[in-house]
Order: sequence, then C-alpha cells, then structure tokens
Amino acid sequence: MILTRFFIFNLIVLFSLQANFQPLASQHFPFLKIKKNSAVTILDQQLIIDTLEMEDNSELLIKTNTNIVIKHAFVGKSARIIAEGSDGKRGLYGKRLNPNGSSGSEGSSGFDIILTICFDKLESIYISTNGGNGGQGGGGWPSEAYFFEEGFKLGQGGSGGKGGDAGNLKFNYITNGFIPIFNSKNRKHSINITTFGGIGGAGGSGGENKSHQRDLPGISGLDGKSGEIKINKINTRKGF
Repeated sequence: MILTRFFIFNLIVLFSLQANFQPLASQHFPFLKIKKNSAVTILDQQLIIDTLEMEDNSELLIKTNTNIVIKHAFVGKSARIIAEGSDGKRGLYGKRLNPNGSSGSEGSSGFDIILTICFDKLESIYISTNGGNGGQGGGGWPSEAYFFEEGFKLGQGGSGGKGGDAGNLKFNYITNGFIPIFNSKNRKHSINITTFGGIGGAGGSGGENKSHQRDLPGISGLDGKSGEIKINKINTRKGF
C-alpha cells in the first residue's frame, strides 16, 4: 500500500512525535534520516533502506508484517523500532436500564518482522513486537453508591479484553567491527528486544448500592502469547 511516493534521491524525513504526521510508504529509500525525538511510520511488506540514520530517541514505527533490509545503519541513543499491537478499548459502564458493564476489547497482535541490518554505528536500540494490552471491562451500574436508586438492579462488571499475541521477529545483523550487547539497557552497542504478549484487561468492578453491597466483578482477560525470536549474526557484507 503506497500512501505517498517521493522522487527525491536523498530523502530526509522529520516528524515531531507530538504532531499529526502522514505515514510514509515506499519500497525503497536511498537515504532516510529520522531526527531526534521524531518518528516515521512504515506500511510496506517489503522495504529496502540503503542508509538509515536514527538520531537519539527516534522511532521507526512498523504497522504491518514486513521484511526490511537496512544496508547501512547509523543509530544514536535510545532509538526504537516498534512493531507493536494496539491496546484494546475499555468497556462501557452499565446504566440503570442496562446495568451490566460491557467487555473491554482485545488488544491487537504485534507484527511479524524480518529485519536484516548492518550497523555502521550503534549506541543503543530497542526492538519490540509486543502485543497490545486488553481493554479493561466496564463497571457495573452504579459506579458509585451515591447514584443508586431503589428498585433498580445492580450490574456486574464487564470482562477484560484478551491481550494481543506478540509478533515473531527474525533478526539478521552484522556490525562494523564492534560486538553488540543484547538486552542490557542503555549500554553502548546494546540491542534490546521484547516480544511479549499483551496483558489481559482487568475485569470491571461490580455495581454498588447504598448499603455498600456489590455485584460480581468482571473476569480478567487472558494474556496474549509471546512471540518467537530468531537471531542470526551475519559474517560478511556480501549480498547487502
């Protein structure tokens, strides 16, 4: 899916994390620079980046299952490649005539990615395919005893949503003469990887009357499954 096509040989991309930006999509970037505290979103299933520069605290956001090849990577401190699922939404609170809270929605699954990367420079990077957390169940009516009216039934809490499954990661890498350190946060040359399933949403609380009697709370959602990680050290730049 191509949202925007760029015909510029050297492409420099700057997007503020706080701003609403249009996601990029292309099959090939000769040059991609992500400025400090900025992010770029990728929607491609196949992507080649000849040279990637990630400044400190920058993000490459992945929103599809994808195969990415990065021929030259220059990575600053606390850079992130994120292929996570989205969190589920909270269920609705019950009402007088429909007292039970509704269930939270499920978290979405993280994305499967194959990442092949040559690090010319690396300070620290975090790679995640975590699943999204499940939404919390809505509370039963009434949410506070003060609002209870005689003659109406208390409501049960809604169930929490299931956590999303994590995506799988196949990580192929080569470095320019240094040895990376895996899962040692914020150390120089560190590569930190997580593929956790999303946490199931908590059940909503049951309704409460003026006598402080409560209906049943909702059931918590199940956690999502963890993803698989395969790490392969490449011994030669041949083929890049």
